[in-house]
Amino acid sequence: MRFLHLADLHLGKRIHGYDLLKDQRHFLFRVALKACEEKDTSILLLSGDIFDQSAPSGDAMSLLDDFLSECADRGIRVLMIPGNHDSPERLSYASAFFAKRGIHIVTDPAQAKKPIMIDGDAFFLIPFLRQADLFRLGEPCSRENDFATNFALYLDSLPLIQGGHNIVLAHQTVLDVEGHEPTRSDSELPSIGTSANLPLKPFMRFDYVALGHIHNKYPILSERIRYAGAPLKYHVNECAQRKTMNLVELNGKDIHVEEIPIVALRDVKKIRGSFDELMSHEDEEHYIYAELTDLRPIDNVSGKLKGKYPYLLGSLYVSLEKKESDRGPIDVKAIGKDPIDEDFAKFYETMTGKALSSFQKKEIQEIAQAVQGEKQ
Repeated sequence: MRFLHLADLHLGKRIHGYDLLKDQRHFLFRVALKACEEKDTSILLLSGDIFDQSAPSGDAMSLLDDFLSECADRGIRVLMIPGNHDSPERLSYASAFFAKRGIHIVTDPAQAKKPIMIDGDAFFLIPFLRQADLFRLGEPCSRENDFATNFALYLDSLPLIQGGHNIVLAHQTVLDVEGHEPTRSDSELPSIGTSANLPLKPFMRFDYVALGHIHNKYPILSERIRYAGAPLKYHVNECAQRKTMNLVELNGKDIHVEEIPIVALRDVKKIRGSFDELMSHEDEEHYIYAELTDLRPIDNVSGKLKGKYPYLLGSLYVSLEKKESDRGPIDVKAIGKDPIDEDFAKFYETMTGKALSSFQKKEIQEIAQAVQGEKQ
C-alpha cells in the first residue's frame, strides 16, 4: 500500500494581499500530480483545510474542481476531510457523484465508522471535530466527559479490520508522547486554551495516522503518526521551513516514509543588506521581505524596492529596530544628569543595540553645543 499524504492546502489564501491561486495550481498540477506519477501511487490523502475560508471564492472552488477532475481522469483515488477552515456542507456538495469516480469526501463523523476499503486496507476519514459534534453522535460519547475522553471513545468505536492496514485521517491538535503541543506556524489561527488538545495514545492502534491542522511538517511518533504540514509557505516567518510531501508505503508491519521536496512556483524569502545591495539581488520573482541595514531611512524605500521586487511583502530597517525584550531599562530619572550628547549616545545604544560611530558622535556633540548655547 502506497499513498501521498497532504493537508492544509488553504486554497484561496492570500499573503500580504497577493493572490496565491497560481502558486497553488502549480503545486497541485505540477508537483503533487507529478509525484503521484513518478512514484507510481494512485491514492492521495487530503487531511483537511482544503480551503482557506468557509465561504471560498469561485476561483478557489474551480481550482479544487479542476484538480479533483484531473485526479479522477488519471485514476487517482482521493480521500478528503474538512478542517476547521472548511464548511462541511460546501465541501460535501456532489460527494455522492464524486465517490463514483473514486473521490471520497467524508464530512459527517458518523460516516467515518464505515471505512473506505482499497485493496484490502481500511481508511477511516474523520472530519474536524468539536465537543458538540461528539455530543450529537451519542454513545459512547457523553456530555459528562471532556473532549479528549469523548474523542478517545469515538476512536475506539471505529471497527478496525483484521488482515489489512488501518489508516485514519484527522484534523486535530495531537500532543506528542511527552504531552507537548506541536510547534505552530504564524499562518495558523491562534489557539485559545488547551481543551481541544488530544493525547497520542488513542491513535496508536492505527497503522498510519494522516494528520492535518499544523502547518509545519511534524512526525509525532516515529513514522506512523505525522502532520503533513502546509505545502506552501503562508507567512514570512515560515521562510526557513523546508516543505515536503509524505509518500507513505506500508508493507505488513513495516512502514517507510519518503519526504519529497516541494519546489514552489515562488518561494517566500527574507533578504538582508543595504539598500544598494538589495537592489542588486537576484530574487525578483519570489515573495520577498526586505531587511535593510542602512543607518539612515531612504525616501520611498518600499516603492523603490517594489520596482525591483514585484512580490514585495514588506521591509524593515533592522539597524534601527531592536526587540523590546532585548532592550535594557531606560532610567528616566537619570536623563539630564549627564551632558546631552552622552544621554543621546546611551539612548541610541539602548534602542538599536549599537554604539554611535565617531562621525555620529561628532554631529551630536555639535548639536548639543548649539542647544546649550541657545539656553545661555
